[in-house]
Order: sequence, then structure tokens, then C-alpha cells
Amino acid sequence: PTPKLDYSAPRWSTPIDGSSYSLEVLKAGAIVNNHELKEKDHFVFGRLPVCDFMLEHPSISRHHAVLQFGKPNEADDVELQKDGSAGFYLIDLGSTHGTFINKTKIPSNKYYRVKVGHMMKFGGSTRIHILQGPSSDEEAVADQSPSELREINRAKREDLAKRMLGDDVENVEDECKKRSVDKDAGISWGMLEDAVEEEQDQPEGSVELGLTDIKERFYVKDPHKALKNFYEKEGIELDFECTEKRAGQWTARLEMPVDTASGHAIYAEASVTGKRRDAVNNCALEACRILDKHGMFKQSERHHRKVKQWEKDDFYDSDEDGYLDRTGELDVKRTQRQHRIGRGASKSGEKVQTYQSLNEQIDLLGREISQIEKQLDEDKKVTQSKPDMEDPLEAFMQEVRAGRTLDSSTRSKLKQRLFAARKESARLGKLAAIARPSSLPPLNK
Repeated sequence: PTPKLDYSAPRWSTPIDGSSYSLEVLKAGAIVNNHELKEKDHFVFGRLPVCDFMLEHPSISRHHAVLQFGKPNEADDVELQKDGSAGFYLIDLGSTHGTFINKTKIPSNKYYRVKVGHMMKFGGSTRIHILQGPSSDEEAVADQSPSELREINRAKREDLAKRMLGDDVENVEDECKKRSVDKDAGISWGMLEDAVEEEQDQPEGSVELGLTDIKERFYVKDPHKALKNFYEKEGIELDFECTEKRAGQWTARLEMPVDTASGHAIYAEASVTGKRRDAVNNCALEACRILDKHGMFKQSERHHRKVKQWEKDDFYDSDEDGYLDRTGELDVKRTQRQHRIGRGASKSGEKVQTYQSLNEQIDLLGREISQIEKQLDEDKKVTQSKPDMEDPLEAFMQEVRAGRTLDSSTRSKLKQRLFAARKESARLGKLAAIARPSSLPPLNK
């Protein structure tokens, strides 16, 4: 027998009004279905065929969750929006593997508000259900950026910690003394000794252009280029952390060269639905605004900057370990840093290449190329001369142990080095042709 659904609609449940709602089902980033929500006040998700939305994943309970429509008030046991407005609420019916709203697991047997655009996920199923509906039921967009919201929350936490530790007692006492002085002084009618005359209005037609407006025009046109120039001047590596949370949704994050008052790092972050470069540009614009806010674009001001002393660390970053690197990527970054920092430095210490020195380098590369080609030719001959009666794998391993043939990794590295040496030899040959001294006629006595 089919188990009975242990659920009864709450007293604040109402049928869906004239608004058009639907559930968009996504799997692996692609839309696989779209269900209209109508003619009922609640919809059941579960593994049984009698459910409104049957999910066949083994982690789904028989009666997993319910999507309820209604208008709860302040006295009702729901989370968020108790103002009597209509909307959908999701409740988990004590499932084994849980229910998620926007990737956050919700407790069982409690209603949680679901707005248009919110994502619902059930158990271990990879299918994502997105609520579609009128724009009036969408989540309100915050006025501040993610970085500004984090700064506001951090300031609130620090203020709360100070109050709990009693650090603001002196400030409260000073405020009380100030109020008592103002009360004893009576009405001042604006004639105190430190009163300041009001500024006269500017004549009509005159425009006062602030520094912020000038800087807006400076970096808004191409924020990525402005940020790149600033980082190069400071000797800092510009490295965006880009992640694709789902298909077509990119998030770019960048650590800023400024710290908070408590020494924590500040990050610029931007999320877009589109291409990766759009997220990078938005993140660069947010980073430029943070630098502008901290006065980093002003040459006259001095702020605490995290300028890395690359020469002191031998042009390695603090978290880079060349011993564990087997790809050569760290050496490439190190060479780029040396070239970038040395570009604006004095060139007096650099070695000047002459026609003779270039020819010497070409000769060294020529000998190296000949040696590599010889090794590869010998390895090819040994490989082709294997007896047909032997097991090919066993014959190859015997040749490797005897040192008469090369393994695949060494052979690949030799081929890469041969290609790089030929390319470098061609480049030096062009430079030598330019540096070749011209033949002059003999002097007449």
C-alpha cells in the first residue's frame, strides 16, 4: 500500500492568485523541463508516483518536501516575509538527505520563503528547480556591492565587540558631558565663538567639478587597463580568481593592495551572467573604486600599501615553492617579474650583446641541437631494431633498464628543448644579421 502523506495545509494557505508561476528544471546546466504551478495551493516533491513532482534519485524520500502558497502573518511560524503578502514557502518533511534553498540546507518542518529566481535542490539529486514568476516577487537587489556589504558587516561586528568589552564607555561619558554643557549654555542662536559663516551660493552657470568626477572618467572607460597600469607601477602581480559557479555565471575576485584597520585583506568581487571577461571588467571597476576610496590614485597621499619586495625574495611569491613545481610555471612567472621590474630600472648593469657574442651563443645552441638530434636518432634506431618474437612491452622495459633507449617523459622533454633551441637559434641569427659590422674600404695613405 502507498503510504499516506502526513501533511495538512496551514491556515494561512491560499490558492494561487492570477499570477503565473512555474518551475524550471535544470540538469547539467541545461533546461530539461518546465512545470506550471496552478489549480492547487501546495505541491509535493518525492519519490512516489502520487507526488506532484516525482524525483527518481535514490536519495529522495517518499514524501520529501512541500511547496506551499499562502499569505502568512506575524503570528505564523515561518521564516521571512510575514507581512501578509502572497508567495511560495518550502517545507522539508523530515527527509533523510535534506532540502536546499540557494545551496543552503534548511531545517525540517519549518517554512522558508522562496522567491522568484531562487533555486531548490532535493537530496543528492543534481536537478535544480528554479521558481519563475512575476517580477514583483523577485528578491530585492542590494544597493551596495558584495565588498561594501562585507565591510559594513565587519564594522558592525567590531562595534558590537567593543560594546561587549566596554571599550566605548569613555565615548559615552564624553557624550554625556557634552550634552550637559550644551544644556547649561542655553540657546546660542547660532552666535557661538566657533560659529562659521554660511558659504555663499555660487553664481549661476559655474560648475564645481570634484576630484571624484575626474577619476570616474579616468577609470570607468577602461577599468582593466587603469588597474593594470597601477599594479605595474606598484610592482604587484595582477591575478584575478575566476570561477564558473554554473553554466554562464562567472565570479571574479581580486585581492586589493590595501588592508582594513584591523589588518584584514580587502577583496574586490563581481558576479555576472555572461562571459568571463565581463566578470573581470566588473571586478576591475570595483577594484578601481576601492583604490579611489582609499586615495591610492593620489600621489600626494601616503597609505599603507602591500608593495612586495620581489628582489628580497628572489622574485618568488611567499606561497610559491620551486621544489614542488614540476611544470616550470613558477620559473616563467619569476622571469616575467624580473623583466617587468627591471624594465623601469637602470640598464647600466645589463650585458650588451655584440656580433661576436651572438655568434658564440649560436654555436653553443648548434652543438646542443646536434647532441639532442643524435640522442633522438639513436633512440629511434634502438626502438625499430627490437626482435619481433619478444613481448614489445618487455623488450622496451629491458632497453630502458639498460639505458639504451629513452622513456616517454625524457623523449618529450628532449623534443621540447630541441624546438626551443631551434627557435632561439633563429632569433639570435636575426640579431646577428643586424649586428654584423659593415665592410669598410681600406684607408688611403
